[in-house]
Amino acid sequence: MADRLPLVIEIDRPDIVELFRRLAGLPGCIWLDSADPYERLGRFSYLAADPFAWFSLPATAVQSRETVRRFWCDLVKVCRDFRAEPEENIPPFQGGLAGFFGYEFGLAFEQVSVAPWKAFAPPLCAFGLYDCIFTFDHQRNRAWIVSQGFPKRRFGERFEHARRRAERFLAIAQQANCDEAAGRDLESPSLSPDAFGAVPIEVGEYQAYGNFTRDAYLDVIAKAIEYIRAGDIFQVNLAQQFFAPARCDDVSFYLDLRTSNPAPFGAFFDAGSARVMSSSPELFLRVTGDHVETRPIKGTRRRTGDPNRDQDLAGDLESSEKDRAENVMIVDLLRNDLSRVCLPDSVCVTELCRIEPYATVLQMVSAVEGRLRPNCDGFDLLAASFPGGSITGAPKVRAMEIIAELEPNARGPYCGSLGYLGFDGSAEWNILIRTVTSFAGWWAAPAGGGIVVQSDPELEYEETLIKVRAVLEAMVAGRPGDRYPRPK
Repeated sequence: MADRLPLVIEIDRPDIVELFRRLAGLPGCIWLDSADPYERLGRFSYLAADPFAWFSLPATAVQSRETVRRFWCDLVKVCRDFRAEPEENIPPFQGGLAGFFGYEFGLAFEQVSVAPWKAFAPPLCAFGLYDCIFTFDHQRNRAWIVSQGFPKRRFGERFEHARRRAERFLAIAQQANCDEAAGRDLESPSLSPDAFGAVPIEVGEYQAYGNFTRDAYLDVIAKAIEYIRAGDIFQVNLAQQFFAPARCDDVSFYLDLRTSNPAPFGAFFDAGSARVMSSSPELFLRVTGDHVETRPIKGTRRRTGDPNRDQDLAGDLESSEKDRAENVMIVDLLRNDLSRVCLPDSVCVTELCRIEPYATVLQMVSAVEGRLRPNCDGFDLLAASFPGGSITGAPKVRAMEIIAELEPNARGPYCGSLGYLGFDGSAEWNILIRTVTSFAGWWAAPAGGGIVVQSDPELEYEETLIKVRAVLEAMVAGRPGDRYPRPK
């Protein structure tokens, strides 16, 4: 076979969990994990580690809009300097930028104030440039290793580097024994709950800490409804945060999470000082060639395990005027966002208020598609649409201002996006909901919902508990005692 790049080697499909354990001790380990391969949305998974370049900003950087904007410009310039043509007939992510933007990253572009950063302060964003990755096609039950040879430039040097990198990762995949403890020590809490404004709360049978009491959360929902009645906004997405001391290492926790709440856009990312672990069902952005797609979620019902009862709940969700109103508002917002970088008349709604089943919930989902203008790419699309409309509200900027006013803690990774933008321009980003952030020996799992004028504060509060239940179960189940015991 003639030398060509990227170097693509089909391999006997490894146990993806075992491979993850082996890579987890390497810097920048990332798993874009379709644990619940829902039709075409979750067909592919990717594993990578040890990127050749690393980019990150601390949480405090958001206080300087100029710092964030300069970082963005530098990131875009570096990434656009590495280009590669896609290889056909293998999964689309074949190397490139991967990582996450925290929610507050987007506020720096909109002149919006930021909710207070307290002691729980993971990075504002973190990314690696990955030259060698494992790719999985669940539909065809096949796997490959793809090696690009970057950052080398000359073909001969690049090909040789690609070969060496592929051999290294193949050796990791094929080694007989795996030290499962590598890079996975349990981090003891280095902060007290008071340091980030957390109070003891109970969520059903589970005990944890939260940044709201029940009454306080009901009060901020009522304030949001006042803003809606006053004409400031049509809708706003509010969230509360749940905390628990880490009960095990993050790798083991993520494996628990993907078992209890599998999702098509799940992910694990080692961001250095923090780990982001997600079981997200929501696609924020996908770019294939010049085709763009976004799939906002608005409307949730908890699944019961009884098919007949779930069918009734699906019907209730589908007929809900309140949920449909939320969904349609966000669809209109996203149509506007995509129109900023897409060809005129190419943006269209291809699905509206469809009910989709996931592992623990039923969701109301829509789809908006378009075609990028010839002078625009995935970075332009992110700049035009981040953070996602489904987790802000409408109008978007005013909704973000109200979120910063009413929520006592910065969101961090939650409601940001995790995913990739490939060397060939392809991209896929989730919305970081159903997400746990590990930092300083603590796990944080926010949950929220869209508030409209018809909202009932009690029902909105209960919806956040429905959304966080599977995540919280993984957070606290079987947790050994520690110096921050659960309230009795």
